[in-house]
Amino acid sequence: MALVKDLVNLGSCGVGNSLGMNVSLGCKQRIVAAQTIGAFTPGAFMDPNQELTEAYFLQLMEEGKIDLATNVTSFEENGSDDAIETLEDDTQIVTNEGKYKFMATFTSGLYLNRALHSLKGFGSRDIFIIDKEGSIILTKRNAGGVKGFTTGMIQPGKLQFPSNTVGQKESLMFQFLNRFEMDDNYVIIEKENLDFDPRIINGVSQVTLSYVNDPTAADTTITFEAVLTQDNKTPLEGLESNDIEFAVNGTVQSITPAPVVGFPGRYTATVTALASAENTSLRLHNTTDSRTIINKDGSLYKSLTLTKLVA
Repeated sequence: MALVKDLVNLGSCGVGNSLGMNVSLGCKQRIVAAQTIGAFTPGAFMDPNQELTEAYFLQLMEEGKIDLATNVTSFEENGSDDAIETLEDDTQIVTNEGKYKFMATFTSGLYLNRALHSLKGFGSRDIFIIDKEGSIILTKRNAGGVKGFTTGMIQPGKLQFPSNTVGQKESLMFQFLNRFEMDDNYVIIEKENLDFDPRIINGVSQVTLSYVNDPTAADTTITFEAVLTQDNKTPLEGLESNDIEFAVNGTVQSITPAPVVGFPGRYTATVTALASAENTSLRLHNTTDSRTIINKDGSLYKSLTLTKLVA
């Protein structure tokens, strides 16, 4: 498998001309409509000396450096045009170059609309695109490697309510601040040069943790449930000791969650005897690699931290 730096703008049949206008030689680099919107956390990037494998891509997601919003149903560029001034002698001058602005539309339900709002902000993420052919579109990074495009506004659109003739839609708007990142410093990594298909990688699933019974003084066990936040019903099964972190007054205890028979997604674990007014916290956590996102058979999950005072 090739390194990230060796895949930059590599055509599926080899590298073509990079600066000359003759594009009849080599492979034409094209992008098509978006399949997935990817979002790097600011400052995150793909290391140029890493092999770009599915494992490395998932590692970036597990480290919380990449979020994915999949299943884009429509994708439009609707940025402003270049501003041109026409002088008295008909000479024209470009006074301001327009910026790229995009609208991605989804039909994935109410929870996605809620999740998209977690991306809202100005410059809160660096955006990249996975198109419907599986190519990844990014931009170069000054210090090496590739990253998402620098954004200004990232704004979820209003939920489009359904009617008798149209369905519900969710949307995300974002603007690229630096036009040169696309026009001059674009990076396209074509699917044909990868040993995995970026289109079938799903985003991280949010999990809600809850205690079956709130912790009480002298308890030596805790019982909790883990279900998907989207429907507050689908159980997360198969949790192990390195998937969960339990702490008392900030001190982490090593626990082994044991599934409760007949109750999918419910677990019990033995803990050091609790005392009144102690503060407990429980969260999904990859304790082996110290990551806030866990990987269960190729699917990624994260949770908020559940905190409770011992009664």
